[in-house]
Amino acid sequence: GSTDAQIKQAYFKLAKTHHPDVKSDNSDDTVNFELINEAYQTLKNPKARKMYDRTGLSADDQNSAGVGRSKFDHEKEKARKKE
Repeated sequence: GSTDAQIKQAYFKLAKTHHPDVKSDNSDDTVNFELINEAYQTLKNPKARKMYDRTGLSADDQNSAGVGRSKFDHEKEKARKKE
């Protein structure tokens, strides 16, 4: 696997290349920039990175799927949706 420093270096290189302010004429770069950020959010967090290695879910997908949340958290969310 890659070290934290390697991940950070790769992120900054890709983010700089695909940043919307640099390439505002291409909507694909905006999408790529968002995907790059999502990947970095997953890989920079050791817990989310470990979960990604096991499940293939990004940090955002893990949150949406409720991975790592307790049953109490799920029940609280259900109650909020009913209101």
